[in-house]
Parts: sequence; C-alpha cells; structure tokens
Amino acid sequence: PLAQWRAEAGLRAAFFRRWARYGCPTSFWFGAFLLPADLLTTLSRFSAKDAGLSIDDFRIAVNVGQGEPMPAPAQEQDLGECFRSDVKPVKKGVLAHGLALSGAAWGDGGICLEGPSSGGMNWLPQVTLMPHN
Repeated sequence: PLAQWRAEAGLRAAFFRRWARYGCPTSFWFGAFLLPADLLTTLSRFSAKDAGLSIDDFRIAVNVGQGEPMPAPAQEQDLGECFRSDVKPVKKGVLAHGLALSGAAWGDGGICLEGPSSGGMNWLPQVTLMPHN
C-alpha cells in the first residue's frame, strides 16, 4: 500500500509540474487533486466572476463523452494525454478524466450506466464539466 501511494503521489506531483511548465492542461486528471471538489469550486468561481454573478448561482453540468474509457495515468508518460496540443478546448467549461465507477459500468454504446462488468475498474470516458446558472 505504501509503495502504491508513493507512486501515485509522484504522478500527482508530475501532473502539477507539467501544468506549471506547459500551462493549463487540456484535460484535468481528477486523481491529481487532493480535493477534486476544489476543481469544481474554482470552475464555478471563475464562471461567476465572468458573468458578474454569485458563485451560489452556479451548478456544474457533466456531459460524458462518447469515446473510449479514459483511466487514470499509470506512469508519468501517460500524463501527456492531459496536455495534448491537438485537443480543441471546449468553449465553456473544462475536460476531465480519470473517473472510476464502483458497482457499475458505462455501457450501451456510451449513453448510460449498466451493471458492473467482470474485471477491474470501470472507467468513464472523458467528461466535460460545464458551469451554468
């Protein structure tokens, strides 16, 4: 357990080093954040400021993509997926990945939840987090 924690902590640190070096990621890895809810709060805060409204007036809508499941990075070179230059940024909101499902799977052509599949983790495809009031 300690070795796994250390490896994951190293990946988290590498994610933030790349962010500092290369700029904002094209897709945020949820697992990199100690408190993923802070990413959602920050997204709401920036949107509220841009609109001149209170942060309490904003909610986050989640649109699950149609692509392949996008797991958390297993090693440092996998972090390149977070900083791809060929990914077009969304107009409103951010892309995020690395969300696992427990006791369910994302199936039926990528449009709904279904019972758990046999095997390990069931990852969601990349999601778009969009603030709205």
